[in-house]
Parts: sequence; structure tokens; C-alpha cells
Amino acid sequence: MKEILKHIGLTLIFFMVYSCSGGGDILQEGPEEDPFKDYCLVTIEHSGKSFGFLEFTGSKLSGNIQWGDDKSEMFAGKNTPSHVYQTAEEHIIVIKVQQADGIMLPSIEGVSRINLSDF
Repeated sequence: MKEILKHIGLTLIFFMVYSCSGGGDILQEGPEEDPFKDYCLVTIEHSGKSFGFLEFTGSKLSGNIQWGDDKSEMFAGKNTPSHVYQTAEEHIIVIKVQQADGIMLPSIEGVSRINLSDF
């Protein structure tokens, strides 16, 4: 018990000396930074067996695509994401992309809605 009290006492002395010498509050945690704060969001409603020809412009592109069929994939750089579905039913594609300044969708076949309000 004496060893535990000694350890607690030394710990408290360290915190007091550190605080009095101008150090910050080392027990206080700063706010966590949201990893998606700089991401643009694009939502596309699509019907068909495949979806492709989607391109983003910008520097150091990276992101995640949820294809609407419980599958998702990460992407980076100037690659052109595409996907093949098991069925031709309507799917909602959700894309989070970072460092994008534009989007190109050369073919809108099967696309019923595009939401760029958070891009």
C-alpha cells in the first residue's frame, strides 16, 4: 500500500511541477478531428447491371464508394471506378471523395438522380 501511495504522490508532484512551469494540461484531450471533414459527398441513383465511367478531377484524390449492394471500395488517384451488379434493380451509390474539384459522368444511362449538394 505504501508503494501505491508513493507512486500516486510522485505522480501528483509531477503534474503540479509541470503545470506550474507553464506546461499545458496534459490530462486534457483536444477535440478529435473528423477524418471526413474535407470530403465531398456525391449520391447517385442508378438502375442497371453495371456502373462506370465516373471520373473526378483534382489533386491527390482519395475516397470511398458504397455501391448500394453492400459492397464498397476505396480509390485513389485518377482511376475510374466502375462496378458490376448481380441484378439490374435501382441502387443508391454514395461516394465520399477528398481533394476533388470536379466530377465527370460521360454516360448518364440508367442514372435517375444525382445529388451534388454536398460536393
